[in-house]
Amino acid sequence: MLEEFEKQFQQQLDATKKETREQAGSLLALIPTRSEWDRFIGATRQSWEDWRAHPDSFPACLMVLYGGLAFFEYEDASFWPKFAEAVGCPQKTIPLGPYNKLNKAYCSAIRRWGMKLIGTEDRLSYVGSAVHHIGIPLSLWDGFLDICEWAAVRDEWKGLPQSDWESTITRLSGSRRRLRSFLLNNREATIGIISEMLDARRCLSSDANLTIDQLKHACLLRAEYFDEVPETAEFLKPEDPESLFKDRPRLVWNDQTSGVVIHLPGLERDKLPATWQIGNREYAATATPNEVRLDSQAFSEGISMKLQAGDEVQALRLAGARPWGLFDMERGGYFVNPTREQLPLRSYLLVAPQKVEIKRDGFEESDCPANDPYELADRSQCFVTRLWPKDRFASLTVLHNGRPTTLRFRTRKRIEARLFVGTSWHAARFRREGDVLNIERLPIVCVLVPLGYFPTNEKTVEADFNVVIDGRRAGGSWESRGEALEDYELFYWKWSKTPFLDKVKSGKATSLQQLKDFYRPPDLHGRRTLLIDAPRLGIRFSYDLCFEHSRIEIEHCWSNLPGKYLLWFLLAQSRNGLKWDELALAGFVIARDTKASYFLLKKYADARLIVQRGRFWTIAESRASLTPQDGSLTMKYCGDPSILWGLYRKMYHFMKDKLPVMSVMDQRGELPHIEIKWPQEAKGELSRFLSAKTVRLVRDIWTP
Repeated sequence: MLEEFEKQFQQQLDATKKETREQAGSLLALIPTRSEWDRFIGATRQSWEDWRAHPDSFPACLMVLYGGLAFFEYEDASFWPKFAEAVGCPQKTIPLGPYNKLNKAYCSAIRRWGMKLIGTEDRLSYVGSAVHHIGIPLSLWDGFLDICEWAAVRDEWKGLPQSDWESTITRLSGSRRRLRSFLLNNREATIGIISEMLDARRCLSSDANLTIDQLKHACLLRAEYFDEVPETAEFLKPEDPESLFKDRPRLVWNDQTSGVVIHLPGLERDKLPATWQIGNREYAATATPNEVRLDSQAFSEGISMKLQAGDEVQALRLAGARPWGLFDMERGGYFVNPTREQLPLRSYLLVAPQKVEIKRDGFEESDCPANDPYELADRSQCFVTRLWPKDRFASLTVLHNGRPTTLRFRTRKRIEARLFVGTSWHAARFRREGDVLNIERLPIVCVLVPLGYFPTNEKTVEADFNVVIDGRRAGGSWESRGEALEDYELFYWKWSKTPFLDKVKSGKATSLQQLKDFYRPPDLHGRRTLLIDAPRLGIRFSYDLCFEHSRIEIEHCWSNLPGKYLLWFLLAQSRNGLKWDELALAGFVIARDTKASYFLLKKYADARLIVQRGRFWTIAESRASLTPQDGSLTMKYCGDPSILWGLYRKMYHFMKDKLPVMSVMDQRGELPHIEIKWPQEAKGELSRFLSAKTVRLVRDIWTP
């Protein structure tokens, strides 16, 4: 069987242009797919005893073996143990004699096809050469996406002087030594791969119907970059990344049916009838997506699949959850590649057939026990650990058979622009009328820029980010308050005393004093459009605002907020919902001394007050109860706090300075909510206003 692979690989190498062979990543196209890789490794093990005695007998296969391990399996300082495991060496190590012969044969093969060897003649780097030939290993691909995000907003990125290129890549790659080394040593190849990614992004933005399988024919992207690093789809198609996976089978933890399933995509009707083969079982393919239960069978190295439609057979392989699996609960429970150095900061579920030793940092622990026993539908037992983030970064170490695996989690590096009505309780000082925010004063405008994106972030923000009101650039400046969110810089817009001036008459002025008669500060009241605009960076955030007169008599009634009720203040910032990292950023700006709780999110969701749609958390409904008590009317409320701001503005006309103070209730056995003591005669006005704002009036606010 190895003879067949050798013939195939040699034909592919011979067909490769000579100038292409010298480039970084020149061997990537020869690396088999996951399913074919398993077949190749099987053939390697069968022939290993004879092959290691004569390692130059299959030169092309030897190059692909080195390159494939660098692409699929390479972790820092662990190439040779993976090599030994791949060829079936029982000692998990390669003896010195065969080791030297293998490397010598590998060098001969590289020279035969005119490819590049890394290092000097007296000290060659065989592993470095293997990595060079395949480009960027899977374990580093997510870090490379950060570089692509940076290039997407830097028009001049290709032409940076070498010194600037080196300093920028060093800053952006951070502690990722292998990624930094590759990018610095292979600038030309890096530029080519980044350009390919940016071209693919533009291609997808112009054709919303393209899928991964169609896209990979338009560029040299490997399917594994999508299957095992889903953020690839988020970079290429940020508005709808999941659409790129609609034709891909995936391993999924289904919370509703309590177990592990394979999600099978629907097929186009002209491809039916067709059959899915999973292990030794067969299932009829359908035009609509379907699920096949795996449960304990998911705890394997890999799951082999075939799709047969007529005479066409497509072999597939899904990575299994062995010795443990990690599932992304914000992306529908999809299985994630646990061999990566870094993962997006989200909610995950760790599932293992046996107990594993776990160390968590940045995840909830008190309400999320490790190794919680769980019975699957096939009556087998597993152990689950829910990972709910507490901040914008976290880490997880799993110890299995004495070997630790450490994963780091953080938000994606990208420029963000945000608007907040205010800090603390001022953050809910608005009323939402359709797409318009009714506010009482100029809002807080923020820009978040990853460290190292520009030579000087402050100068770039000041030059490129404009705050525009009704088409006119507002007066003010950007300032950094010395605050940093992990590896980001946060800039605030400092409004000038007069953001812009309205021209009131025309004519000729002969002095500065006379010039004042021609302009006056504008009356901001009424509807305005505010725009955060960075045209060179392709960033535009627009808000419709309506400025109202403030009611200072209301302010003392809100002085106890937000406290434990902070989560609702954060969720109220967007009618379309917020992702966890956006919630964490909003919390930092609005009330940095109090952190949002993922545990509370889940508890409110269980009470059906909050709903999660994909990665976005949003307010499902607001509830209130009105109960006569001790001569007054006790109002309990849980929901959007901006509705209460509108309520207080309404009740001001009836009560003036007698408005009641709000209290945040955080009693044992109940979730944080608001309690207000109103006079009983206010019940009619309260009921009418709350009903008009679609607040559900109930006896018990915790009853769904």
